[in-house]
Amino acid sequence: MSRFLASALGAAVLLGALSSVSVAGNPDPAFSTWDNLVGCSPKNLTAAVATRYRFTGTLRDGTNQPIPDFPASQVELDFTSCSEGHIGIPLDLQPDADGPSNLNGQVVWTVNLTFGGNDPCEVRVLVQNIVFKTLAAHQNGVIGIGGGVRSPDANGDGIVALGDLGEFQGEFVNNNPNNRFDYKGDLGPTFDGITALGDLGTFQAHFVAMP
Repeated sequence: MSRFLASALGAAVLLGALSSVSVAGNPDPAFSTWDNLVGCSPKNLTAAVATRYRFTGTLRDGTNQPIPDFPASQVELDFTSCSEGHIGIPLDLQPDADGPSNLNGQVVWTVNLTFGGNDPCEVRVLVQNIVFKTLAAHQNGVIGIGGGVRSPDANGDGIVALGDLGEFQGEFVNNNPNNRFDYKGDLGPTFDGITALGDLGTFQAHFVAMP
């Protein structure tokens, strides 16, 4: 082996080693995973557990290893493009995760989803102010799930009331597949793009929950 070839191979090995060191332990958007839709409710912590909204993600580094104990303050949901009455969102519109990532790298928003407001807007996941995921805005007429933010508190006034039920009902009886607004009716929390009796059950659970 020539001295030049040996030097080149040595440099390649060194660069590979340095690359591995640089990505280990640092969140990597290529390996981190997130839910695809988000819901919220001012009664999120008092509604029946099965109907509460929960947004989750898993932080992994460039070697595809989970990152435990990552600070909650550095993982945010960005609602800054949402404008339709989200009462209760922090003024910066970027609520942190509920706590640091667990041993499996999972981060969760439940406590910090205690606000309302249906909205067709997109939502972004920010990690250290870098966009790791963009949750799609509502796209009318698409096949499947149309995107947007869901809430039993449709008008975002901080109360789940009969007026909100009226908006849900409008989508429940909507039979036009080309004019769907599933962010108004697909209340989940298992979102499937369909407004059905299960979604009415979610509304009821939040309607009767204590403030």
